Amino acid sequence: METVDTTERLRTLRKLMKEHEVDVYIVPSEDSHQSEYIAPCDARREFISGFSGSAGTAVITSEKAALATDGRYFNQASKQLDSNWHLLKQGLEDVPTWQEWAAEQSDGHKTVGVDPTVITARKQTADYLLVAHLTLSSRGPIKKKGGAQLIGIKTNLIDIVWGDERPPRPHEKVSVLDIKYAGKKFEEKLEDLRKELDKKKSAGLIVSMLDEVAWLFNLRGKDIPYNPVFFSYAAVTPTTATLYIDESKLNTDVVPHLGDKVQIRPYDAVFKDAESFGESLEMEAPIEGKPPTPKQKFWISTKASWALSLDLGGDEKVEEVRSPVGDAKAIKNATELEGMRACHIRDGASLSEYFAWLEEELTNKGTRLDEVQGADKLEEIRSKKDHFMGLSFDTISSTGPDAAVIHYKPERGNCSTIDPTALYLCDSGAQYLDGTTDTTRTLHFGQPTDMERKAYTLVLKGVIAIDRAVFPKGTSGFALDTLARQFLWQEGLDYRHGTGHGVGSYLNVHEGPIGIGTRVQYSEVPLSIGNVLSDEPGYYEDGKFGIRIENMIMAQEAKTNHHFGDKPWLGFEHVTMVPMCRKLINEKLLTQEERTWLNEYHREVYNKTKGFFEGDKRTMKWLERETNSFHLLPPERNAQHLRPCHIPPTDDHLMIMKFLQQLSKAHLVTANELFHNLLIKRPVLNPHPFRCPPTSFGLMRRTQQPILIFLLVILITPIPHSPVNIQPRILQRKQLGNQNPIQPPRILRQTSQHKPDAFFTLDPPPAPAHQLVDFFDYVFDLDAAVGDVGCCVMEEPVVLLAEAGVPEERKVRRVAGCEEVDVGGGC
Repeated sequence: METVDTTERLRTLRKLMKEHEVDVYIVPSEDSHQSEYIAPCDARREFISGFSGSAGTAVITSEKAALATDGRYFNQASKQLDSNWHLLKQGLEDVPTWQEWAAEQSDGHKTVGVDPTVITARKQTADYLLVAHLTLSSRGPIKKKGGAQLIGIKTNLIDIVWGDERPPRPHEKVSVLDIKYAGKKFEEKLEDLRKELDKKKSAGLIVSMLDEVAWLFNLRGKDIPYNPVFFSYAAVTPTTATLYIDESKLNTDVVPHLGDKVQIRPYDAVFKDAESFGESLEMEAPIEGKPPTPKQKFWISTKASWALSLDLGGDEKVEEVRSPVGDAKAIKNATELEGMRACHIRDGASLSEYFAWLEEELTNKGTRLDEVQGADKLEEIRSKKDHFMGLSFDTISSTGPDAAVIHYKPERGNCSTIDPTALYLCDSGAQYLDGTTDTTRTLHFGQPTDMERKAYTLVLKGVIAIDRAVFPKGTSGFALDTLARQFLWQEGLDYRHGTGHGVGSYLNVHEGPIGIGTRVQYSEVPLSIGNVLSDEPGYYEDGKFGIRIENMIMAQEAKTNHHFGDKPWLGFEHVTMVPMCRKLINEKLLTQEERTWLNEYHREVYNKTKGFFEGDKRTMKWLERETNSFHLLPPERNAQHLRPCHIPPTDDHLMIMKFLQQLSKAHLVTANELFHNLLIKRPVLNPHPFRCPPTSFGLMRRTQQPILIFLLVILITPIPHSPVNIQPRILQRKQLGNQNPIQPPRILRQTSQHKPDAFFTLDPPPAPAHQLVDFFDYVFDLDAAVGDVGCCVMEEPVVLLAEAGVPEERKVRRVAGCEEVDVGGGC
C-alpha cells in the first residue's frame, strides 16, 4: 500500500475554502446516491486523503485534517495516510466521531461547508447540526457550545482541486434483466409500491439509490465497478413513474420494455422536477397563527441527499423514511432464491478448482506467485462458468500479515508473494445473471501454528452458530451478532467488523437494510423469509495473520416442535459450496453437533460440485480430501468413566481404513461415516458404546451365531490414509441367511510380506454398489446378537478385528503371512 503525499492538494483546497468563506470542509466517501462502491470520478475522499477504503469521512480545517473510519480499515488507513492527517478510529473509547471533531474545530461561530448532493438530509440535520452545537469538554462530558453554521456549496471544491485529472463520468449501456432471472415484472413492483404509498397517505417517492432504481425497473448497467447499476433517479406517484437517465445510454430493448408505463427524463432534471413536486402538493386550510401545511408529504429515503430534500421544499413537505423499495428488494422472490443457490454452486466449484491449483503450484511445483496473480487466476476460472458477468468486488487475495488488513486490496506490481508457510485469506465474489456471490476462505499450505488453528476453529464455530440459529419472527440481525462472537469472547478475542451484510440478486454485494452486527440500523429491521445475507466472523492479529470464513445464508421458515406465541420461527439455509480448511480445524474444540454440521455441509459441497471436475483429477483429489468426514464423538461419552488401555498402536487401522475407504468410494459415503453408522449408532452392539465402567469392560451380548464384526476405537486422533490398494469383494444380502451364517475369518495383522487381498476377499464375487448397505444391514441386523468383545479407550487410535465366539482368553491363532495378536488380558 502506497502513501500519497497530499500536501499540495490540501494547500489548494484551503485556498478555495478561504475564497468560499468556509472554515471547515467535509468530504464524505459517498456519491450523490450514497453508493458504497463508487465510480472513479466520485472518489473525492480518496483523492484528497490518499485513503482508498470504502468507508470514511474527511474533515479539513485551515490548519488540520482528519480521516474517520471504522475498525475494518484501521490498519489500512494507518499505512496510507501521510503526516498531514490525523486518524479517528471510530468506535474506540475516547475517540471522537467525525461530527464531534468537526464541531470542536468550528467552535467560535465558524462556518462548515459541504456539497449538499453527497451528504444525506438525515446526516445534515440529525448527525451534524445536533453535534455542531455540542462538543467535548476537556473532561469528556458533552456540553453546549455556540454557533457553527453549516452551508451547502453547490460546486464541489474537491472537483476543482482535482481538475483535468478527474476521471470522466461513466457512460455505459443499460440493458433489460430477463424475467427468468428477475422473477417479477416491473409493473407488479410499481403496483406494490403504489399500494404502500396509498396505505401511508404519501404523495409519492423519489428513489435515489442506484440499486433500487435498477431493481424496480428490472434493468442493469455498468457505471459502477463490480455493481451492475447505472446513474439514475426515479420518481413514483400514484399515477406516474419517471426514470431520470441519459437516454443515450439505453440499449434498444429498454424503451420497449418500459413501454408507456414509464416516462424517461434527463438525469439532472430530477432536481427541477423535485421543485415542481413540492409546489404541487395540496395544502391544508390555514389555521390562525400557523402557516399552511400540505395534506400529504413526498417521501425520500433516509439515504437521499440534502440537496434533493431542499428542492422538494424541506422538512415541511418531505418525510424521510426507510425506503420501501429497499425493503422489498431485500426479500428475494422464489426465482431469485433459486438463482442464488445455482450461482453459488458454480462459484463454489470455481473456488475449489482455484484452491487445488494454488496448492499444487505452491507446494508441489514451488512456483512463486504474488497475490494479484492468484486473484487473476481465480477470475479466469470463474469467467468460464455460465452466466458470469464479472466480479462483485476487488478480490482480497492476502498472505500472512496482509490478511490482517480486513479489506486489503493487492496492488499489481506492489504486492506480496503468497507464502505457503503462512495463512492465506481469499475473500472474493462474482456477478452472475442469476445472482451475486461473496465467499471467504482462509487456508494454510504448510504447518499452521496452534494459535492459528485455535483462532480458525473459534471463528468456524461462530459461522456454524449463525447457520444453525433458530429465532422467532421479528428478530433482528443485531440480536444474532453475539452468537458468532461468543466463542472468541470466551478467549478474550473479537473482530472489528460486522458479522453479516445483505446481498443483492445480480446487484450490489453489500445491500441494506438488513445485516448481522452491532450497527444501530441492524436493530431497526427484523430478518424476514427471503433475506440473503453473509455469515462472516473473523479474527485478525496486526502484522501476523488474518482469519475470516464467509458463507452466504438465506432466511427461511424453520420447523420447530412448538410455536410459542403462534408466530413463525426462522432459520437459515446456506448456499455457499466451498469446503472449510481441514488443516486449520482443531477437532478437540468442536462439539458433536458442530462435527455433524461439518460432515453434512461437506457432503453437500461434494455432491453438488463434483460434477464440475470430470477429468480434473487434481481438483477432485483436493475436494475428496477436504470434504472427508470428521470423527463423531461417542454418545454419552464421559471422561470420568473411561479407562485408558496401554496397547501399542499398530498398522491394523491403516489396513481396515483403506478397506472401508474402497467401499465408501462405491457408495459415496466416507469410511468414518461407515464406522460411525455401523458401530456407534447400533445400540445392540453395546448399550453404551466405547464407555467402560471403572471395574469392567462393558461386554457385549454373547453371540448365538458366528458373525464377523469390526470394532473400531477412534477417540483421539484421525486415522491417516493408507497407501495400500485393496480391492474388496462384498457379499450380497440375498445370499446370506440365518440358515447359512458367514464363517468368520481369524483376526489378522498385516505384515510387510502379506498381500491384503488374501484375507479381505469374500466370496461370492462383488455385488453392485447399492447392495453395500444391505450387506452391512444383515451383518449388523438389530435382531442379531453379537460377540463377546470388550470395549475401552485407547491412548492412540487403533482398530481391532474381533471374531465372534472366540475362547475366553481371546487368543488369535497364527496364520501364514500374519503374526499372532493377543487381545486378552485387559483389552
